[in-house]
Amino acid sequence: MNSLWKQVLASLGLALGLSIDSGLVGVVYAARKVSIPPLSLTLVSLATGILMLVPMTAGEIVSLLVPPGLAHILGGTIILLMGLWQFWRGCVEKPQRIWTLPCPNTYASGTQDDPVTHVDLVKQIVRAPVLADQDDSGVIDVRESVLLGLALGIDALTAGFGASLTDFWWMVIPVVSVCSPLFLLLGSCLGNLLNLDRLVPRSGILTGTTLMIVGLLKIKGCL
Repeated sequence: MNSLWKQVLASLGLALGLSIDSGLVGVVYAARKVSIPPLSLTLVSLATGILMLVPMTAGEIVSLLVPPGLAHILGGTIILLMGLWQFWRGCVEKPQRIWTLPCPNTYASGTQDDPVTHVDLVKQIVRAPVLADQDDSGVIDVRESVLLGLALGIDALTAGFGASLTDFWWMVIPVVSVCSPLFLLLGSCLGNLLNLDRLVPRSGILTGTTLMIVGLLKIKGCL
C-alpha cells in the first residue's frame, strides 16, 4: 500500500474515532427536537479544525527535537492511550449522562454571585452536550455552536498532537473538521430511528476501539 492510501486510511480512521461522539450528540438532539442550522454546523467545523491545528503545530515542533522513531512511537502511544481512556469511560459511565438531565438552564445559568464562565460552560457541555442549547430554544445558535464545537473538539487537542508525531499529513485537519459536523448532522437525521438505550452506553466503546486500532497500526508502521 503506497503512502498516499496509508495517509488517507489513517486520516479517515482518526476522523471516525473523533466524530462518533458527534453522531451520538446529533441523535440526542433529534430526540429532544433540537435543530442545528447550517451556520452552526460550519462553526462547529471551524472550532474542531482550530483545536486540531494548534496541537499539530506544537507536535511538529516537538518532532524536531526527538529522534523520528521515538516520535512515531510516542505519537501512536498517545492515540492508543486516548482510545483506552475512551473505552474505559464508555464501559463505566452511566448511559443517562447526556440525555436524562433537567432543563439546560438549570446547569448553565449559574447565580449572580457565582456566574458560569465560558470554560465552565465548555466543561458542562463536554459532560452533557444537551446543555449546549442554553436558552432551551430548540435551536443551536451561533454562540452555542462555538461552545459545542469546542466541547466536541476537546479530544482533537490530544489526537492532533499524537497525529503530528506519527507523520499524519496536514490533510487530516480538514477531514476531521468535515467529519465532526457531518456526523452531527447524520446523527440528527437518524436520531428518531435509533434506540438511545442501546447507542448511548456504546459510544465511548466505539470511539475507544477505533482510536486504539489507529494507534496500534501507527506504532507498528502499518499506517
